[in-house]
Amino acid sequence: MFRCLHLAEHLKQNHNCEIVFFLLESSLDSGILEFCDSSGVKVVPVSLPGSPWVEDTLGFERALKGGSFDAVLVDLVCPDPQDDDLNDNSDYCPADILGCVQRVKALGLPVFALSDRFDHVDIPADLVINSCPAQQGQWYAGSRTKFLLGPKYYLLPNSFRNLSRCQKTFLSEKPHVVIFCGGNDHRGFTSMLLDCLLSHAKSLSFEVVLGAATPDIDLRAEEYRAQGVDCRFKVKDMAPVLFNADCVISTSGNTLFDLAALGVPAAAVSTRERQRITARFFSDAGCCVDLGMEFEEIAVNLKLFVNTVLHSPKQLLEMSRRGRESVDGDGLVRVAEEMVLVFESVQKR
Repeated sequence: MFRCLHLAEHLKQNHNCEIVFFLLESSLDSGILEFCDSSGVKVVPVSLPGSPWVEDTLGFERALKGGSFDAVLVDLVCPDPQDDDLNDNSDYCPADILGCVQRVKALGLPVFALSDRFDHVDIPADLVINSCPAQQGQWYAGSRTKFLLGPKYYLLPNSFRNLSRCQKTFLSEKPHVVIFCGGNDHRGFTSMLLDCLLSHAKSLSFEVVLGAATPDIDLRAEEYRAQGVDCRFKVKDMAPVLFNADCVISTSGNTLFDLAALGVPAAAVSTRERQRITARFFSDAGCCVDLGMEFEEIAVNLKLFVNTVLHSPKQLLEMSRRGRESVDGDGLVRVAEEMVLVFESVQKR
Protein backbone atom coordinates (compact mmCIF):
# COMPACT_ATOMS: atom_id res chain seq x y z
CA MET A 1 0.00 0.00 0.00
CA PHE A 2 2.70 2.46 0.98
CA ARG A 3 4.87 1.81 -2.04
CA CYS A 4 1.85 2.57 -4.22
CA LEU A 5 1.38 5.84 -2.34
CA HIS A 6 5.05 6.72 -2.86
CA LEU A 7 4.81 5.92 -6.57
CA ALA A 8 1.56 7.90 -6.86
CA GLU A 9 3.15 10.97 -5.28
CA HIS A 10 6.13 10.75 -7.64
CA LEU A 11 3.93 10.34 -10.73
CA LYS A 12 1.78 13.30 -9.69
CA GLN A 13 4.74 15.58 -9.04
CA ASN A 14 7.00 14.57 -11.93
CA HIS A 15 4.73 13.23 -14.69
CA ASN A 16 1.53 15.25 -14.16
CA CYS A 17 -0.57 12.13 -13.47
CA GLU A 18 -3.94 11.99 -11.76
CA ILE A 19 -4.19 8.98 -9.44
CA VAL A 20 -7.17 6.94 -8.23
CA PHE A 21 -6.86 4.06 -5.75
CA PHE A 22 -9.30 1.14 -5.92
CA LEU A 23 -9.26 -0.53 -2.50
CA LEU A 24 -11.16 -3.09 -0.49
CA GLU A 25 -13.03 -1.62 2.45
CA SER A 26 -11.05 -3.95 4.74
CA SER A 27 -7.94 -1.97 3.79
CA LEU A 28 -9.62 1.31 4.65
CA ASP A 29 -10.57 -0.06 8.06
CA SER A 30 -6.88 -0.42 8.96
CA GLY A 31 -6.30 3.35 8.92
CA ILE A 32 -4.96 3.52 5.36
CA LEU A 33 -7.53 6.16 4.39
CA GLU A 34 -5.71 8.78 6.49
CA PHE A 35 -2.52 8.24 4.51
CA CYS A 36 -4.43 8.43 1.21
CA ASP A 37 -6.07 11.69 2.25
CA SER A 38 -2.74 13.22 3.26
CA SER A 39 -1.28 12.20 -0.13
CA GLY A 40 -4.19 13.76 -2.00
CA VAL A 41 -5.22 10.62 -3.89
CA LYS A 42 -8.84 9.72 -4.59
CA VAL A 43 -10.05 6.41 -3.12
CA VAL A 44 -12.82 4.25 -4.60
CA PRO A 45 -13.95 1.24 -2.49
CA VAL A 46 -14.52 -1.91 -4.59
CA SER A 47 -15.90 -4.39 -2.04
CA LEU A 48 -19.19 -6.22 -2.35
CA PRO A 49 -21.90 -4.65 -0.15
CA GLY A 50 -21.57 -6.07 3.36
CA SER A 51 -18.37 -7.98 2.46
CA PRO A 52 -15.38 -5.69 3.08
CA TRP A 53 -12.85 -8.44 2.22
CA VAL A 54 -14.40 -9.48 -1.11
CA GLU A 55 -13.89 -7.60 -4.38
CA ASP A 56 -16.89 -6.53 -6.44
CA THR A 57 -15.34 -7.42 -9.79
CA LEU A 58 -18.25 -6.09 -11.85
CA GLY A 59 -18.25 -2.87 -9.85
CA PHE A 60 -14.51 -2.51 -10.45
CA GLU A 61 -15.00 -2.95 -14.21
CA ARG A 62 -17.84 -0.42 -14.26
CA ALA A 63 -15.65 2.09 -12.39
CA LEU A 64 -12.82 1.60 -14.88
CA LYS A 65 -15.15 1.99 -17.86
CA GLY A 66 -16.75 5.06 -16.33
CA GLY A 67 -13.48 6.86 -15.74
CA SER A 68 -10.97 8.35 -18.14
CA PHE A 69 -8.10 6.04 -17.23
CA ASP A 70 -4.98 5.67 -19.34
CA ALA A 71 -3.33 2.80 -17.43
CA VAL A 72 -3.77 0.59 -14.39
CA LEU A 73 -1.18 -0.53 -11.85
CA VAL A 74 -2.01 -3.75 -10.01
CA ASP A 75 -0.47 -4.51 -6.61
CA LEU A 76 -2.33 -7.44 -5.07
CA VAL A 77 -1.19 -9.86 -2.38
CA CYS A 78 -0.24 -13.33 -3.61
CA PRO A 79 0.01 -15.40 -0.40
CA ASP A 80 1.85 -18.66 -0.01
CA PRO A 81 1.49 -21.31 2.76
CA GLN A 82 3.92 -19.38 5.00
CA ASP A 83 1.65 -16.33 5.16
CA ASP A 84 -0.16 -17.42 8.32
CA ASP A 85 -1.27 -13.87 9.12
CA LEU A 86 -3.47 -14.02 6.00
CA ASN A 87 -4.24 -17.73 5.70
CA ASP A 88 -5.37 -17.96 9.34
CA ASN A 89 -7.75 -15.04 8.85
CA SER A 90 -11.20 -16.46 8.12
CA ASP A 91 -12.28 -13.14 6.57
CA TYR A 92 -9.44 -13.03 4.04
CA CYS A 93 -10.39 -13.74 0.42
CA PRO A 94 -7.33 -14.27 -1.86
CA ALA A 95 -7.24 -11.91 -4.82
CA ASP A 96 -7.50 -13.23 -8.37
CA ILE A 97 -4.44 -11.44 -9.76
CA LEU A 98 -4.53 -13.14 -13.16
CA GLY A 99 -8.24 -12.43 -13.55
CA CYS A 100 -7.78 -8.79 -12.57
CA VAL A 101 -4.99 -8.27 -15.11
CA GLN A 102 -7.00 -9.98 -17.84
CA ARG A 103 -10.08 -7.84 -17.15
CA VAL A 104 -8.02 -4.65 -17.34
CA LYS A 105 -6.30 -5.73 -20.56
CA ALA A 106 -9.69 -6.58 -22.08
CA LEU A 107 -10.56 -2.91 -21.69
CA GLY A 108 -7.53 -2.02 -23.79
CA LEU A 109 -5.58 -0.41 -20.95
CA PRO A 110 -1.82 -0.85 -20.33
CA VAL A 111 -1.20 -2.86 -17.14
CA PHE A 112 1.70 -2.44 -14.74
CA ALA A 113 2.14 -4.88 -11.84
CA LEU A 114 4.10 -4.81 -8.59
CA SER A 115 5.09 -8.14 -7.10
CA ASP A 116 6.83 -9.45 -3.98
CA ARG A 117 7.17 -13.01 -5.26
CA PHE A 118 10.49 -14.72 -4.52
CA ASP A 119 9.88 -17.36 -7.18
CA HIS A 120 8.90 -17.07 -10.86
CA VAL A 121 6.33 -14.32 -11.50
CA ASP A 122 3.62 -15.27 -13.99
CA ILE A 123 1.65 -12.02 -14.23
CA PRO A 124 0.92 -11.22 -17.92
CA ALA A 125 1.17 -7.45 -17.50
CA ASP A 126 2.95 -5.07 -19.86
CA LEU A 127 5.47 -4.27 -17.10
CA VAL A 128 6.28 -6.15 -13.88
CA ILE A 129 8.36 -4.62 -11.06
CA ASN A 130 9.87 -6.90 -8.43
CA SER A 131 12.78 -5.73 -6.26
CA CYS A 132 13.29 -9.07 -4.48
CA PRO A 133 17.00 -10.02 -4.63
CA ALA A 134 16.06 -13.65 -5.39
CA GLN A 135 14.64 -12.72 -8.81
CA GLN A 136 16.72 -13.77 -11.85
CA GLY A 137 16.45 -12.20 -15.28
CA GLN A 138 17.02 -15.49 -17.14
CA TRP A 139 13.69 -16.77 -15.80
CA TYR A 140 11.91 -14.42 -18.20
CA ALA A 141 13.95 -14.77 -21.37
CA GLY A 142 11.66 -14.41 -24.38
CA SER A 143 8.73 -13.06 -22.38
CA ARG A 144 6.53 -10.38 -23.95
CA THR A 145 6.28 -8.78 -20.52
CA LYS A 146 9.02 -6.35 -19.52
CA PHE A 147 10.54 -7.09 -16.09
CA LEU A 148 12.33 -4.68 -13.75
CA LEU A 149 14.08 -6.88 -11.20
CA GLY A 150 16.17 -6.47 -8.07
CA PRO A 151 17.02 -3.70 -5.55
CA LYS A 152 17.85 -1.30 -8.40
CA TYR A 153 14.06 -0.88 -8.80
CA TYR A 154 13.11 -0.60 -5.16
CA LEU A 155 10.55 2.19 -4.67
CA LEU A 156 12.25 4.34 -2.06
CA PRO A 157 10.03 7.27 -0.97
CA ASN A 158 11.22 10.78 -1.76
CA SER A 159 11.69 11.70 1.91
CA PHE A 160 14.01 8.70 2.30
CA ARG A 161 15.80 9.53 -0.94
CA ASN A 162 16.56 13.04 0.31
CA LEU A 163 18.04 11.71 3.55
CA SER A 164 20.01 9.03 1.73
CA ARG A 165 22.23 11.84 0.44
CA CYS A 166 22.97 13.10 3.98
CA GLN A 167 26.02 12.20 6.03
CA LYS A 168 25.34 9.57 8.70
CA THR A 169 27.07 9.71 12.07
CA PHE A 170 26.98 7.30 15.01
CA LEU A 171 27.04 7.73 18.78
CA SER A 172 29.87 6.10 20.68
CA GLU A 173 28.01 6.58 23.96
CA LYS A 174 24.53 5.12 24.43
CA PRO A 175 23.61 4.20 20.82
CA HIS A 176 19.98 4.77 19.84
CA VAL A 177 18.01 1.73 18.65
CA VAL A 178 14.61 1.72 16.92
CA ILE A 179 12.41 -1.40 16.92
CA PHE A 180 10.00 -1.60 13.99
CA CYS A 181 8.41 -4.95 13.10
CA GLY A 182 6.28 -4.07 10.11
CA GLY A 183 2.63 -3.28 9.55
CA ASN A 184 1.08 -5.58 12.15
CA ASP A 185 3.86 -7.63 13.85
CA HIS A 186 1.64 -10.71 13.83
CA ARG A 187 4.34 -12.89 15.40
CA GLY A 188 4.83 -10.59 18.39
CA PHE A 189 8.51 -9.80 17.83
CA THR A 190 8.29 -6.29 19.29
CA SER A 191 7.69 -7.34 22.90
CA MET A 192 10.29 -10.09 22.70
CA LEU A 193 12.95 -7.74 21.29
CA LEU A 194 12.12 -5.07 23.83
CA ASP A 195 12.49 -7.54 26.71
CA CYS A 196 15.98 -8.40 25.41
CA LEU A 197 17.01 -4.77 25.09
CA LEU A 198 15.69 -3.64 28.47
CA SER A 199 18.53 -5.54 30.12
CA HIS A 200 20.86 -3.12 28.28
CA ALA A 201 18.92 0.03 29.26
CA LYS A 202 21.97 1.67 30.87
CA SER A 203 24.08 1.46 27.71
CA LEU A 204 21.36 2.02 25.06
CA SER A 205 18.45 4.28 24.27
CA PHE A 206 15.59 2.86 22.26
CA GLU A 207 12.11 3.48 20.98
CA VAL A 208 9.34 1.37 19.45
CA VAL A 209 7.40 2.17 16.29
CA LEU A 210 4.13 0.27 15.76
CA GLY A 211 2.78 -0.34 12.26
CA ALA A 212 -0.57 1.09 11.22
CA ALA A 213 -2.31 -2.32 11.25
CA THR A 214 -1.10 -3.40 14.71
CA PRO A 215 -4.03 -4.94 16.66
CA ASP A 216 -5.02 -2.99 19.81
CA ILE A 217 -2.42 -0.40 18.91
CA ASP A 218 -3.37 2.06 21.67
CA LEU A 219 -3.11 -0.61 24.36
CA ARG A 220 0.22 -1.83 23.02
CA ALA A 221 1.62 1.71 23.01
CA GLU A 222 0.39 2.27 26.56
CA GLU A 223 2.02 -0.99 27.66
CA TYR A 224 5.42 -0.01 26.26
CA ARG A 225 5.25 3.52 27.63
CA ALA A 226 4.51 2.08 31.07
CA GLN A 227 7.91 0.39 30.78
CA GLY A 228 9.50 3.77 30.20
CA VAL A 229 9.93 3.21 26.45
CA ASP A 230 9.18 5.85 23.82
CA CYS A 231 6.52 4.51 21.46
CA ARG A 232 5.14 5.93 18.22
CA PHE A 233 2.33 4.86 15.93
CA LYS A 234 0.53 6.25 12.88
CA VAL A 235 3.84 7.79 11.83
CA LYS A 236 3.31 9.76 8.62
CA ASP A 237 6.96 9.81 7.59
CA MET A 238 9.28 7.07 8.85
CA ALA A 239 12.38 8.53 7.17
CA PRO A 240 13.61 10.85 9.99
CA VAL A 241 12.70 8.29 12.68
CA LEU A 242 14.82 5.61 11.03
CA PHE A 243 17.61 7.92 9.87
CA ASN A 244 18.22 9.25 13.39
CA ALA A 245 18.82 5.75 14.75
CA ASP A 246 22.23 4.19 15.18
CA CYS A 247 20.58 0.86 14.36
CA VAL A 248 17.10 -0.40 13.52
CA ILE A 249 15.86 -3.84 14.45
CA SER A 250 13.35 -4.72 11.77
CA THR A 251 11.51 -7.55 10.10
CA SER A 252 13.10 -8.70 6.85
CA GLY A 253 10.76 -7.00 4.41
CA ASN A 254 10.83 -3.71 2.54
CA THR A 255 12.17 -1.86 5.58
CA LEU A 256 15.58 -3.45 5.03
CA PHE A 257 15.73 -1.75 1.61
CA ASP A 258 14.80 1.58 3.24
CA LEU A 259 17.48 1.20 5.89
CA ALA A 260 20.17 0.25 3.38
CA ALA A 261 19.44 3.36 1.30
CA LEU A 262 19.46 5.56 4.40
CA GLY A 263 22.79 4.10 5.50
CA VAL A 264 21.28 2.87 8.78
CA PRO A 265 22.70 -0.46 10.03
CA ALA A 266 20.05 -3.11 10.53
CA ALA A 267 19.49 -6.23 12.60
CA ALA A 268 16.78 -8.35 11.00
CA VAL A 269 14.23 -10.86 12.28
CA SER A 270 12.23 -12.93 9.79
CA THR A 271 8.52 -13.65 10.06
CA ARG A 272 8.65 -16.47 7.50
CA GLU A 273 11.36 -18.58 5.90
CA ARG A 274 11.36 -16.80 2.54
CA GLN A 275 12.11 -13.50 4.25
CA ARG A 276 15.48 -14.90 5.24
CA ILE A 277 16.48 -14.61 1.59
CA THR A 278 16.24 -10.83 1.97
CA ALA A 279 17.95 -10.88 5.36
CA ARG A 280 20.83 -12.93 3.96
CA PHE A 281 21.14 -10.69 0.92
CA PHE A 282 21.68 -7.62 3.08
CA SER A 283 23.81 -9.61 5.52
CA ASP A 284 26.06 -10.64 2.63
CA ALA A 285 26.12 -7.00 1.50
CA GLY A 286 27.55 -6.12 4.92
CA CYS A 287 24.84 -3.73 6.13
CA CYS A 288 22.63 -6.04 8.20
CA VAL A 289 22.91 -8.75 10.83
CA ASP A 290 20.53 -11.69 10.31
CA LEU A 291 19.18 -12.42 13.82
CA GLY A 292 17.12 -15.39 12.68
CA MET A 293 13.51 -16.45 12.87
CA GLU A 294 12.91 -18.25 16.19
CA PHE A 295 12.77 -16.41 19.51
CA GLU A 296 15.61 -18.31 21.23
CA GLU A 297 17.91 -17.90 18.23
CA ILE A 298 17.08 -14.20 17.98
CA ALA A 299 17.75 -13.58 21.69
CA VAL A 300 21.22 -15.15 21.50
CA ASN A 301 22.19 -13.29 18.32
CA LEU A 302 20.80 -9.98 19.56
CA LYS A 303 22.87 -10.17 22.74
CA LEU A 304 26.01 -10.78 20.67
CA PHE A 305 25.12 -7.91 18.31
CA VAL A 306 24.57 -5.45 21.17
CA ASN A 307 27.82 -6.37 22.91
CA THR A 308 29.97 -6.13 19.79
CA VAL A 309 28.72 -4.31 16.68
CA LEU A 310 26.37 -1.81 18.29
CA HIS A 311 29.11 -0.20 20.40
CA SER A 312 31.58 0.13 17.52
CA PRO A 313 31.00 3.39 15.58
CA LYS A 314 33.67 2.31 13.10
CA GLN A 315 31.81 -0.92 12.31
CA LEU A 316 28.46 0.86 12.12
CA LEU A 317 29.93 3.40 9.70
CA GLU A 318 31.16 0.59 7.46
CA MET A 319 27.70 -1.04 7.53
CA SER A 320 26.23 2.33 6.58
CA ARG A 321 28.53 2.66 3.58
CA ARG A 322 27.78 -0.84 2.36
CA GLY A 323 24.04 -0.33 2.70
CA ARG A 324 24.07 2.67 0.43
CA GLU A 325 26.11 0.71 -2.10
CA SER A 326 23.45 -2.03 -2.20
CA VAL A 327 20.39 0.29 -2.60
CA ASP A 328 21.14 3.59 -4.34
CA GLY A 329 17.64 5.02 -3.80
CA ASP A 330 16.85 5.90 -7.43
CA GLY A 331 14.42 3.04 -8.08
CA LEU A 332 11.34 5.26 -7.97
CA VAL A 333 12.71 7.45 -10.76
CA ARG A 334 13.71 4.42 -12.86
CA VAL A 335 10.33 2.70 -12.47
CA ALA A 336 8.33 5.84 -13.30
CA GLU A 337 10.42 6.46 -16.42
CA GLU A 338 9.97 2.83 -17.53
CA MET A 339 6.21 3.09 -16.96
CA VAL A 340 6.06 6.12 -19.25
CA LEU A 341 8.09 4.32 -21.94
CA VAL A 342 5.89 1.22 -21.79
CA PHE A 343 2.73 3.32 -21.84
CA GLU A 344 3.91 5.17 -24.94
CA SER A 345 4.87 1.87 -26.61
CA VAL A 346 1.45 0.32 -25.89
CA GLN A 347 -0.29 3.44 -27.20
CA LYS A 348 1.54 3.08 -30.54
CA ARG A 349 0.36 -0.51 -31.11
